[in-house]
Amino acid sequence: MNTKRFIYCESTEGGMESNDYLFEGDDIRFFGLYGWMWAACLEQDTKLVEWAKTAKIGDFYNHRLGVVFRVNL
Repeated sequence: MNTKRFIYCESTEGGMESNDYLFEGDDIRFFGLYGWMWAACLEQDTKLVEWAKTAKIGDFYNHRLGVVFRVNL
């Protein structure tokens, strides 16, 4: 199975927080992010998941709450 690791740098009122995510294959869900897959966020969150499926190490994606980086395990 192909393990993928991402660091999500989330902008907050107090500055920035980072979250570390490990996924097996294409089963990608950034649980814990505010509004994850709510109706109002569904389009943006779906685009993030589609990007994450093909992201290479070093790639980044600007998302609604911050920036996501694909990093080495």
